[in-house]
Parts: sequence; C-alpha cells; structure tokens
Amino acid sequence: MCKIIDVLVVCILVTGMTGCQQERQPTRLPSHGSSAQRPSATPTPNPSPTPPTRKILAKKGGRSPASAGSASPTSADTDTLLEQAADNLPIGQVAINHPEQMKVSRADTVRVRIARSQAEALSQGLPTEGHETEQSAIAVSASMKVQLSGEPYFDITPLDDTEQLITNKGYTEWSFTVTPLRSGKLPLHVRITAIVRAAGVEKMKDFPVKDEIIQVQVSPLATVGAFVSKNWQWLWSAILVPIALWLWKRRKNQKGDSKS
Repeated sequence: MCKIIDVLVVCILVTGMTGCQQERQPTRLPSHGSSAQRPSATPTPNPSPTPPTRKILAKKGGRSPASAGSASPTSADTDTLLEQAADNLPIGQVAINHPEQMKVSRADTVRVRIARSQAEALSQGLPTEGHETEQSAIAVSASMKVQLSGEPYFDITPLDDTEQLITNKGYTEWSFTVTPLRSGKLPLHVRITAIVRAAGVEKMKDFPVKDEIIQVQVSPLATVGAFVSKNWQWLWSAILVPIALWLWKRRKNQKGDSKS
C-alpha cells in the first residue's frame, strides 16, 4: 500500500513539473526559412550609384570638344586645310603655243590654254605653221593666273585678264602680243599660278616657270630703222645737209639757165 502511494506521489510531482516547464517555455523564434518574420539586423544604407566618369578627350592642340565647335580655326588648322586643298587639286593640262621664229619689231601672238580634263583637245584651232605647241599635265584650281615675261628682249602686252576661272567644261585661254626688241635666241618665261582657297583664306601656288626659247631674226626694214634712230644726228650733218645743199644749188642753176 505504501509503494502505491509513493508511485502516485512521484507521478503527481512529474506531472506538475511538466506543466510548469510548458508554461515557462519561451516563445519559439520563427524558422530561418521565413524572411518576413526574421528580426532584421542594423540596416546598411545602400550606396547611391556613382555616375560614370566622363572621359573628356582633348583634341590635339589643347582644345576641348566643347570649345572645338565654337572657336575659330587657328593658323595651324588653316595651314593644314590649305595644304590639303593644294594636294587634292585635280590634274588637268596646259598647252603653250608660240612662234618658233620671230623678226625684230614684228609682233606675233603667244597663247596659253588650261583645262581641267586631260581629254580636252587643247591644240585644236591653234596656229601650226611656224608655231609650236607644248602640252603637259598640271594641277588645276578653280581660278588660275598666267603671266608672260621676257624683258628686256620682248615687249609684251596681255590681251586677257591675268586671273581667270577654270570651268569643268572646255578650256580657258590667255593671249599675249609679243614684239621682239633685238635678235638672237631669246627666252620667254611663262608663269602659271594656282589660287588655293580654304577656311576663308586665299593663297597662291606657283608652278615651275616654263621657258620658251625664240629664235629672233633681223629684218632689213628693222635694221634700217634701228640704224637711223641711233645715228640720226650723224646722218643729218654728214649726208642730209650736204644733199639738201646740192639739190638747192642745182635747182638755182637750172632757174638761171632758163632765164638766159
């Protein structure tokens, strides 16, 4: 009987202790799988996105892209543009027509033609008898100058403007009246200049001077004229005055014979 009572007492005690443990059991934390109920740690501020670093590429010469469009071109830029414009000139042709022989004080014509197209027949229509035509390739700009010189051997008169336009069709011609002043093998100098424009600037590009050698002969009339112009004082005193006196005396004698 005592044993039974002891067993009952033990069961009661165990039951009481179990109930107390259930009452004192703390609230179980939510499982790690539920992120919504998990106590959050100290919030870490998200860094604001850093704007990408803008790389400013400075152009050669120290100018930034912002100022490149507004600033006027420098002298170095202008020179570069002029060089490029001169290097990119189209190759055309030039023809020079001149007499092979001339006579002192007798005028003749020298003609120069320039065309953009190498297929242009520049020699067509030019004098052939006693004249020679020389053709060669040359860089051609929109406007070109041609000058002819030969002092002190020739008197030269240009018949056209020194500077003329060169069009895409046909050719442009310069004509010069040339009069030899003395005899011999005398040079004529043909100077051709291309006018190059870029960035509002105009520059000249001279090509090598073309020298044309003309054989000039002396005509009898020119010889007499030159002699008289140089020696008129001597001729007056040594020849003309005595001849005039002789003619006057002869005429006087003829009048006296007629009266007698």
